[in-house]
Amino acid sequence: MMNHVFTWLYPASVVILLEILFAYPRSIFWIAPALILGIIFSVFSITNRKIDKMFFKHALSPIVYTVSGLLFVSIQEGFVLKHVAVFVIAIFLLVYLENMYVLWNDKEKHQRYSMLNISSYFNIFAVFMLTSALYWLVFFLAFSSYTMLIILSISIFFLTFQTLVIAEFPLKKSLLFSSVITFICGEIFIAEFSLPTSVYLNGAFLSMCYYFLVGITKNRLLNTLKPKIILRYSLVFLICSLFMVITAKLA
Repeated sequence: MMNHVFTWLYPASVVILLEILFAYPRSIFWIAPALILGIIFSVFSITNRKIDKMFFKHALSPIVYTVSGLLFVSIQEGFVLKHVAVFVIAIFLLVYLENMYVLWNDKEKHQRYSMLNISSYFNIFAVFMLTSALYWLVFFLAFSSYTMLIILSISIFFLTFQTLVIAEFPLKKSLLFSSVITFICGEIFIAEFSLPTSVYLNGAFLSMCYYFLVGITKNRLLNTLKPKIILRYSLVFLICSLFMVITAKLA
């Protein structure tokens, strides 16, 4: 089917356009709109070419992810790192769009909760990229921290809301928990300005907090929240946080 083409065509286009951006930085003025319009059209094509609630149900995360990825690669300075970042971003997009295609066009292959699980990790990576980029803009270009907080809050709300909607949780509960998670992440974002760490460690820590909050929320709404699940999320969060603290001290 023709709409399957977009599962790999758009990620390939992301690689090409970002490589052009590295060579010609001023091209960002047409590359940024092209990337955003490209992901919107790709989701539109994969979801049977209809602008309805199902389109918006799947479009929010990829749009936020695309903008986050663009900001993230824009702050990279190392030659190898920025090229690696481009390919990682494209691979995540490929996996997400392929799973979306299977959900819409190949029901026999689709596994329950697969889209939910992939969306969760997709969004965690988006939070990391976005948070790192926003801290960089504040620390190195003196952007307003409150403006960055607003951008982060809107993005996290959309990412969380889409995750919960994909899981088919009630709308009111999805809005409530999305708001709570957004508020907590916003508080953490502001608090991290006082920590003597790098923008990437700040981004990683907030993304781990987001991982913990969304994970606990999903299991709570699925009525599967048990002590061992809380312990698992807590251990992952603590181990990653400890690793980040040690890394910060060695840096």
